[in-house]
Amino acid sequence: MNESTSKEKKSLDVLWVDDDFIIAESARILVESIGHKCTLVMSGYDALEHLKKNNCDIVFTDIGMPEMNGWELAEAIQIKFEKKIKVIAVTGWDIDQKVKEEQSIDMVLQKPFTLAKLKKLFLDL
Repeated sequence: MNESTSKEKKSLDVLWVDDDFIIAESARILVESIGHKCTLVMSGYDALEHLKKNNCDIVFTDIGMPEMNGWELAEAIQIKFEKKIKVIAVTGWDIDQKVKEEQSIDMVLQKPFTLAKLKKLFLDL
C-alpha cells in the first residue's frame, strides 16, 4: 500500500468552526463523505470548549467570525495543545506563507472549495 492510499484510509476527527450554519453543515457532509468524523461548532469559544473534552486531529476554522476570530482561535489552539492539532484556515482571503506562519495555521483551504480540493488537502496533511 502506498503512502497516499494509507493517508486516505485513515479516519480523522475533524472539528469545523464556522458561524454560518449552512457553510458548516455543507462542509460536514463533504468531510464525512470522504471518511472522516466531523463535528460542527459555531464559534471559537465553542471550539475551545469542545477541544477540552474531545480528541481532535484537525480544526478547520473560518477567519471572519464575531467574538473570537479564526486567527485568535488558531493561536489559542496552538498554545493550549502545543501544536498537536493541525489548524486549517478556511477563507476567501488571500493568505501567503508569511501570514500562515504569523497566524499559527498549518494550511489554508481557499473558498470556494470543491470536494476534490478538500480530498487533496487531507492527502497533503
